Formats: sequence, structure tokens, C-alpha cells
Amino acid sequence: EVSFWIANACLFIGTDSSLLHIAQACGTPSVGLYTCAKAEYRSTGALAVVPKEFTGETLSCYGCLHEVSPPVTYVGCKRGDFFCVKEGISPEMVIDRVKEILK
Repeated sequence: EVSFWIANACLFIGTDSSLLHIAQACGTPSVGLYTCAKAEYRSTGALAVVPKEFTGETLSCYGCLHEVSPPVTYVGCKRGDFFCVKEGISPEMVIDRVKEILK
């Protein structure tokens, strides 16, 4: 049932999850939010939103999940503040990607 709704949606917005991958597999236009996983390693069709720059430099720990050996059972934060989740992605960044799709 979920895949039916995703497949028939005009747009899907979500985190790097099974639902985003279902949307990509169904060809539904998608905006994916990526923090601990790098979009360039995981996304196959979603317009990616990645954490914004912090103090003028690219957030060096973006994609930290790829430094952990599988199976990953816990995702912590090397910085200790979860910046990429709490402040790294703004609503405006997501809206900009949605506008790209809706052109």
C-alpha cells in the first residue's frame, strides 16, 4: 500500500531511508535529505540536500556513517553536537530543491 502511494505521488521528500529508495525505484520525483550518509554514495535519482557549510568550510564529518564498519548498529556524532541534523539542513534548502523539481 505504501509503495502505491509513493509511486503515484507528484513528489516525495524524505530522509535517506527505505521510503526514499522506494520513491527512486518507482521514478517518483524525490528530494533526499542526507547527513551521516553521503548522497553521492546512496542516491540514484533524488535531488540531494546535504548539510550546509559551517564557518566557511565544508562540514568535514558529512557522511561519517561511511567510516563505520558494517553492520552499523549505532550512529553517533563525531563532533558531539549532531550539527548536520539539527542545523545543517534548513527548510529553505529543501524548498529550493522542490522548486527545481516543480519548474
